[in-house]
Amino acid sequence: MRKVIKGKFFHTFERNEEGHRVKEGGGLVLQGLITDYDPDKNLALVLLFSWDDGMPGGQFLKEVTDNFIFYDTEDEMNEGYIRTLPIIDQEHVRKMMKAERSMV
Repeated sequence: MRKVIKGKFFHTFERNEEGHRVKEGGGLVLQGLITDYDPDKNLALVLLFSWDDGMPGGQFLKEVTDNFIFYDTEDEMNEGYIRTLPIIDQEHVRKMMKAERSMV
């Protein structure tokens, strides 16, 4: 069965020496959108989003590994990021993101 990941949003994350997902600081490395996917080579063309302002940046090929977390929508990806933050900061970041969306 072929993976259907084209058009999915994603985060990638770090693993520690034992192979477990890094939790401190969320361990998130990249965020973006899969713009194309070659299942035979397991390579995705990814459009990266800035951590600072969420704006699209460059594109590059990335091997799809089990370090990817996929989301159906950008809102789901944003919520995935928010859940990596300390609880005390989560509501503040949600409000900031909502305010930024209303300005666009």
